[in-house]
Amino acid sequence: MAAVDVEFNERIDLTTFEFTDIELSLNGVPIQLDNRVSVTLLAGTVYRISGLSPFTGQEGQYTLAVKGSDPVEGTVIVDLDGNPAVGSASTTWTMDPTSPQVIEVVEVEPDPRNTPVSYIDVIFSEEIDLTTFTWEDLELLRDGEPVTLDDTVAISWISGTTYRISNLSGFTGLAGSYELRVYGTGVTDPATNVGTGIATDTWVMDLTGPQVTDVIDVTPDPRNMPVAAVEVVMSELIDIDTFTFEDITLTRDGSDVPLGPAVAVSHVSGTTYRIEGLTNFTDVEGDYVLTVEAGQIQDIAGNFGTNSGSDAWTMDLTAPQVV
Repeated sequence: MAAVDVEFNERIDLTTFEFTDIELSLNGVPIQLDNRVSVTLLAGTVYRISGLSPFTGQEGQYTLAVKGSDPVEGTVIVDLDGNPAVGSASTTWTMDPTSPQVIEVVEVEPDPRNTPVSYIDVIFSEEIDLTTFTWEDLELLRDGEPVTLDDTVAISWISGTTYRISNLSGFTGLAGSYELRVYGTGVTDPATNVGTGIATDTWVMDLTGPQVTDVIDVTPDPRNMPVAAVEVVMSELIDIDTFTFEDITLTRDGSDVPLGPAVAVSHVSGTTYRIEGLTNFTDVEGDYVLTVEAGQIQDIAGNFGTNSGSDAWTMDLTAPQVV
């Protein structure tokens, strides 16, 4: 701050208004002024205090006060008739030379997902001038290709230094891998410092349900011992909590073999899962078919499956005879 203007209710004797009549503090701590600070008549009853730059360059909150005559402190401002000035006046301002930075684009949840993203929150290093943060400071990509945004995208203040980018549903409804980038260079803080930095978040929009790719063949087949486990390959990762014995049917010679909670499903690796606990259900001689129905199995995004897969084998406990 180079200068501050002061208005009196009448003309004063300029020779009685000196730097000693001015108090300046930074964050409540007094700053010692000297004769580099000068006072001039600007117009009418307005006077300008100049030469403040050497004393106001540090970051923080400044308060400048002008007091009327105070014989105890040795300050005597008088008018043109020699009457001492009374009262006081002050002004406060903040010196902020620090640029705002984009700290974080808050992660989209859930991810992956099967519904559009309606809003995303962004955190800056400090309060910003909201009018300078617009859709033009954003870049949205889907599968690496730009998605054109427009002024229907709205930005609002949430709390502290967190801001919300809203009305994104119309731009995030298609399946694909998304990335939102927020650029700080078009944003300023209340002190007009230009922002810096870039922050991003990525997420997947998945609209395809999981499918049973393969129920791996039981071996050996035919066999003379129960099947303890059968492995199933899905088209993608699934929510394993949605894959239970109720999604599995087992028949022997065309008749249902009722399963129960003793049949459990575990994750092997990748998109392969193991159905375990089948021994007590497959120890009788006959032709077996195990079928996995994907209709109630969900992927990580919450999409339901759409098909089924099966494998058949024979349990043969009859010894050969010489005829």
